[in-house]
Amino acid sequence: MVELEAAFAVVSLMALLVAALLSTTGTIHAAPTHPHSPPSPLGVPVALDEQALLSFRVLVTGDPHGVLTSWKTGNGTRTNLTSVCSWRGVGCHSRRHPGRVTSLELPPSNLKGTISPFLANLTFLRMLNLSYNSFSGNIPWELGFLHRLLYLDLRHNSLQGVIPLSLNRASKIPANLSNL
Repeated sequence: MVELEAAFAVVSLMALLVAALLSTTGTIHAAPTHPHSPPSPLGVPVALDEQALLSFRVLVTGDPHGVLTSWKTGNGTRTNLTSVCSWRGVGCHSRRHPGRVTSLELPPSNLKGTISPFLANLTFLRMLNLSYNSFSGNIPWELGFLHRLLYLDLRHNSLQGVIPLSLNRASKIPANLSNL
């Protein structure tokens, strides 16, 4: 339990650093995933989407139906980076920004764990549906940075605490947060 709390503290600290970088520069620059990898032809934003999803997966402690088994890391190549769009529950539906994640829909999947604050790095995310799972802990306040988010459904989980104020400013979201 102490190890999980320590890991969550590290993830939270990293999310704060990401948020600070976003607020000062508007762009995050990431190192390649391998020291000898060429830069991604699709650019850093697609790699950030992949890393955000993999960070979400790390905090999923139970996946009894193997829903996230298709979520495997790319190694900096265009083919592997665009594969996030073929991961189960992930949608990339932007013509102007191909390869960018626009939806994450995983209901009901019996997933257990906590919701990663790194989902806030999915800057083109319009739909987030994690309903009918067993997520616990708090709703990450970082989700309030998702300015394109139009739909949020976290019903029927074991979430605790209050709805973050950062989500209150996103008043256009018809949030389904009952039975958290």
